[in-house]
Amino acid sequence: LLEQFPRSIHGAMSRGAIGRLTSEGRVINLKGSAIQGGEVSLADYRGKAVVIQYWTTSCDVCTADHSVLGNLYKKYGGRRGLEIISVNLDYSRDKLLEYLKEKRLPWKQLYEPGGFDSPLASDMGVVTVPLMLLVGPDGKVISSNIRAEEIEAELKKLTRPRAQATKPPLTR
Repeated sequence: LLEQFPRSIHGAMSRGAIGRLTSEGRVINLKGSAIQGGEVSLADYRGKAVVIQYWTTSCDVCTADHSVLGNLYKKYGGRRGLEIISVNLDYSRDKLLEYLKEKRLPWKQLYEPGGFDSPLASDMGVVTVPLMLLVGPDGKVISSNIRAEEIEAELKKLTRPRAQATKPPLTR
């Protein structure tokens, strides 16, 4: 697709998917308009762990993940070092607004018209949800496909004291 149709939506999606699938250990770019207003850039979150969640209101697994993410945000969020950026891929902005009015999620929600055909989806090659990435405080991707239930263990690894993390094994 990239070679034969580089300028098509499928070529862009393929380029994004390759970038996402090979992103672990690398810095990625994510910029967009927040539904709450203002621009959001992943680069502005340097120094914090960031969960990036791609989701839709019609995906039951995605909306169930909001409970897990909400608990993680209460425990680790804000000044404690965790941020969440959700990227909504609904085709209807009204459905998203209705959902957020009811659920009141405390983190940023990015949205662009076009759903799975929007630049927010094609830039990362997102063709299905749920999809979550975990980015470390250094801005590098730790996981390009993490489940909500796995995030806390990864966060604990990030906050483990450095001396403990690099301590050599005991020998006899």
